[in-house]
Amino acid sequence: AHQDIPFEQVIEAVNPVRSMAHAPLFQLMLSWQNNEQGQLRLGDVKLQELPAIDQQAQFDVTLELGEHDGKIAGSARFATAVLERASVERYLGYFKALLQGMAAEADQPVGAMSAIGILPALEQAQLLAGFHSGRRIHPSAQSLHALFEAQVERSPDAFALTGEGRHMSYAELNAQANRIAHRLRAAGIGPDVLVGLCTERSLGMVIGLLGILKAGGAYLPLDPGYPKDRLAYMLDNARPAALVASTESLGHLPAHALPVVLVDEANDAPSAPGFDHNPAPLGTPGNLAYVIYTSGSTGKPKGSLHSHLNVLRLFEATQPWFHFGASDVGVLFHSYAFDFSVWELWGALLYGGRLLIVPFTVSRTPEELHALLLREGVTVLNQTPSAFQSLMHTALEKGALPALRTVVFGGEALNRDSLKPWFDRFGHDATRLINMYGITETTVHVTYAPLLGDGASAASIGMPITDLAACVLDADGGLAPLGVAGELFIAGDGLARGYRGRADLTAERFVPNPFGVAGSRMYRTGDLVRWLP
Repeated sequence: AHQDIPFEQVIEAVNPVRSMAHAPLFQLMLSWQNNEQGQLRLGDVKLQELPAIDQQAQFDVTLELGEHDGKIAGSARFATAVLERASVERYLGYFKALLQGMAAEADQPVGAMSAIGILPALEQAQLLAGFHSGRRIHPSAQSLHALFEAQVERSPDAFALTGEGRHMSYAELNAQANRIAHRLRAAGIGPDVLVGLCTERSLGMVIGLLGILKAGGAYLPLDPGYPKDRLAYMLDNARPAALVASTESLGHLPAHALPVVLVDEANDAPSAPGFDHNPAPLGTPGNLAYVIYTSGSTGKPKGSLHSHLNVLRLFEATQPWFHFGASDVGVLFHSYAFDFSVWELWGALLYGGRLLIVPFTVSRTPEELHALLLREGVTVLNQTPSAFQSLMHTALEKGALPALRTVVFGGEALNRDSLKPWFDRFGHDATRLINMYGITETTVHVTYAPLLGDGASAASIGMPITDLAACVLDADGGLAPLGVAGELFIAGDGLARGYRGRADLTAERFVPNPFGVAGSRMYRTGDLVRWLP
């Protein structure tokens, strides 16, 4: 009824949010000329219509189709500031294949692109090759705490932790964790048994965490800063068999009837001979190491179940990039209820490095954090992009961090353009900046993207870690073409077992992998991405 209203009046009436990046209302336009056009003649002179040489694109892509001589002919105009010619030609190829498929398979639903098969054979093979690229990593047959114990044997007197105004050696940390472990063993803790861990960010937190693993159990982070109703839900859903807690944190927990081992008692004299010694090993790397609850942004928090193997293969796959070692000083910056802490903790303790525990108040004060990093000679730092912005501006004002060799970004989307002041001031040689997209359910990190300040796509998250495979699927479960948005699916040994006590959600998000070996799984992230050509 309103087809004759000028476009400008429609814009005025709708008043959409304006952007200099694209046209209002829509970015793609299809123009269809369905009136048969005859030959143009002027007397005996035959006239031929020629396309305009200089036509500015009003939209990202305008596809013009019309009927000529019993056939459909067309052309495309596109904004060169948005798209490259090769991309548009590829999209036109998909469209042509779609039309051919529709003609050949007239009974198929128009939306079933994957059933029609619009992908050229070469591109389909390329996408599948990318999905099968994840190679199996064969990490040590030992668990995380066993590898830590081996490191203790190599460097017992080296500093393992720094915090609360003191250093703690590998031997001291090991002995105190053993005291916790023996108490838990006596309480019946063993493989795949959950133990709640409720402490402040402290030396005691690391001692308690190691003690739980050494007992054979898996730790459940219960951050005392969480609201009591969230902690109550986690306790009810996870149903741990015991608690390791600090005296100070006990008051933050809801009412419970669980046995409690106080981490404060790790300093006490052992109540029986041998309590400083490593407990006899129990279990395998396939046993649970931790359960971390997601934010619950789509409902109640979900407890993601992770094995020792999930973590071990992460470090085996990424060590050729990061070269963690005994000379490194890492930082425990994040809450142990956030999976970034898994990367921070073991990146130091598995390789003989020193882990600096940053007090919460310092982590929220850029000037104090900068001074701490400088004073302690921190070499590896993990940050969310938003946290790094504050630290970056402090560094621009107060000076570089000369010992800092690597910064890893994760936890939220990164705008690469926001790092320009850093690169302009410090370059990209002294400190490597790395962007790593990840999800809790796939064990911290999924992709790896070095940031070189080279004008790479601002939204690029890089390529999958070598033992993981990524697949971009359309709404019908088919492979999304290059450059076309679809949902990201992840496969490989990083996938969690599923969700604690939520078989329904586990089945919904951890789905069969049609491109892998029988019985393999994929995790559907819910994130929309596209492969860059």
